[in-house]
Amino acid sequence: LLNDAIKFAENFVTIKNEDKLIIKQARKSLLFNNEQPWIKKNSGLFDVAMGAFDGAEVCELVGIFLLFQLSQHYNKTDFGLYRDDGLANLGVQNKLREEIKKNVFDIKSVSYEEVLSIKYLDCVVKETLRMHTPVAFIGRINKNQTKFVDFDVPAGSFLRIPIDSAHMNESVYHDPYSFRPERFLTGEIPPLSFLTFGQGIYNCIGKNFALLEIKTFLVKALLQFEFSVDLKHLNYKKLISITNKTVEPLWIRVKPI
Repeated sequence: LLNDAIKFAENFVTIKNEDKLIIKQARKSLLFNNEQPWIKKNSGLFDVAMGAFDGAEVCELVGIFLLFQLSQHYNKTDFGLYRDDGLANLGVQNKLREEIKKNVFDIKSVSYEEVLSIKYLDCVVKETLRMHTPVAFIGRINKNQTKFVDFDVPAGSFLRIPIDSAHMNESVYHDPYSFRPERFLTGEIPPLSFLTFGQGIYNCIGKNFALLEIKTFLVKALLQFEFSVDLKHLNYKKLISITNKTVEPLWIRVKPI
């Protein structure tokens, strides 16, 4: 499986060329024998660092690296999917644009601090990801036997948690099918209820980077353009695979302001 993942990543168009070289080098040098260490080919930083790990640890490190790279991809490719409610709701879009103007002083040099200071931006992004989460399920293995409703779950069971079901739970999210970013301002969301990036120590390794990238893009885009959806192409039927996407492309209109 790791072999297939590495082959896929080698040819993945969104991964930088220098990162592809690291992946290819890792693939040639990976040893699946737990007892054997990384084979050093030269004294480069990558080989020196890898020399401290055995074969199994190297496999894990490369896997983490791939997940980080692909996490950068999904937040871009699913952008057209999870922006539909926000784009269709011009009131939300205009309010967010005004909040951005209050906090960003130079579009050419948007700072990390400025992006994080826009609370309503964080709410819009989270509400969008709540309604249109890029990943359909998260998996966990329970360490201890537990009881869930009327079911006894043995220790060591693999649990597949549907994120959409959790995000549309009316007992947690009032009026869940309405796009209401303000719900994330009031503190009404219980802990562990927002599962787009998972929860706990095994949450998405690219979470913070992905959120920063999405928010920075929105800041720059909304200061220059107005977005709307094409009413002739509103088929939001989902195709669920590794990531959620629409069966048909979504059409977005962009107008300079």
